[in-house]
Amino acid sequence: KGDDNRYYETIDGKTSDITDEIPFDLPDGWAWSRIYSIAFVTKLAGFEYTNYIAANLATEGVPLFKGKNIQGDKIIYDFESFIPYEISNELPRSQVNKKCILLPYVGTLGNVGIHKKEGIFHLGSNVGKIELTCNEYAKILQEEFVVLYLTSSFGFKGLVREKKATAQDSISIQAIRNVCIPIPPIKEQKRIIEHIESWRECMDCIDADAADLEKSITLAKQKILDLAIRGKLVPQDPTDEPASELLKKIKAEKDALVKAGKIKKDKQESFIFKSDDNCYHENIDGKTADIADEIPFDLPDGWEWCRMISIGQTNIGLTYKPADITDNGTIVLRSNNIQEGKLDLADTVRVSCEISPSLQLNETDILICARNGSKALVGKCTLIPSKTETLSFGAFMAVFRSKQNPWVYNILNSGYFRDYLFYSNSTQICQLTQDMLKRFIIPLPPLAEQKRIVSQVEKLFFVLETMRG
Repeated sequence: KGDDNRYYETIDGKTSDITDEIPFDLPDGWAWSRIYSIAFVTKLAGFEYTNYIAANLATEGVPLFKGKNIQGDKIIYDFESFIPYEISNELPRSQVNKKCILLPYVGTLGNVGIHKKEGIFHLGSNVGKIELTCNEYAKILQEEFVVLYLTSSFGFKGLVREKKATAQDSISIQAIRNVCIPIPPIKEQKRIIEHIESWRECMDCIDADAADLEKSITLAKQKILDLAIRGKLVPQDPTDEPASELLKKIKAEKDALVKAGKIKKDKQESFIFKSDDNCYHENIDGKTADIADEIPFDLPDGWEWCRMISIGQTNIGLTYKPADITDNGTIVLRSNNIQEGKLDLADTVRVSCEISPSLQLNETDILICARNGSKALVGKCTLIPSKTETLSFGAFMAVFRSKQNPWVYNILNSGYFRDYLFYSNSTQICQLTQDMLKRFIIPLPPLAEQKRIVSQVEKLFFVLETMRG
């Protein structure tokens, strides 16, 4: 470091300013060095690979390290490439000794680990090794400290400083040799390593506790919803108007809308009731059928079972053409716009084509993922909040509209609905068809109790979310 507070490097009598390569100033007693000044950095030589390994890869023998064997700062001893033992003696440059530092120089850059096993191992393709040198007294650098630095943000920037623009990210072995690394006194290195290891143990415990907490929160939410849909979360009030009366009012409203031409009449109007034989039956167009096997549990007094279509309307999404996509049209929501039960507009598609009013989303509509490559994502949903512009929804999405949507939303997030999806689908395809949504049987409480339950669920979920921190 010069008197001008800048960093310089002298090579063969020539001095140059390298301040732009030095990421930070060091404490007293520390020094900056190039890796090649304190270590041997090598890779599998091209002629060795061509003449020996390429023609002699085996299914067993001497293990060859590949890039996938270095993950994060760990070495994974799960090998898929080998060479015969007799050939290994002819590859001295590529032999990996205990305490070698290994790192890929093609592909996943930034992974760096220490090889700690005894035995015969060799480098495979695209993996380099760093072997620290010793002076006449002692080693001046600990391998663990080198890994700590190279896996830090500063070390990574040094590694990829001369990254090549190729099909896969890559750096040269010379680029690794040229990385600048800070060197503390050896005793301080050991203290740093010990402190980092103790903190890592604490972080591992925290991560494990966090995973347990996350699992517990998920289970608690499912238990709350299970109690809610069974009528066990809040006490019943015998003065509440029963759900049977609510269903009559909903039917009258739907009949009026059908008469006004605003909605189509449901072709299979359903009425579910419990008969004198204590079994559940369903009447559709004058025909009655026993549906006891579809009813999962009994309900409190004042509640009713009904098909989803009995209390609302559903629709499937817009299929748009690539030519319709524009920068300034109507937002068309897709599966990725539902994140953890919330509407996420970070990544949206807009289309220029005219959107039918039936495909425009209204406040409190439930938007549902109806089909996805991942089974776990089918059925995820969100309540549409108040909005400032027109929103529509794309193919493989469905919408459900009713005045009971805050209650229905909780049902769609319950294990009861997940089970319905699972048993209604084959193993090859997982989807929620419009007919499945219409035919889904839900428990319906009195309207006043719906509001009490929804409020209690929100309060309990809020408490659980605060536990996440």
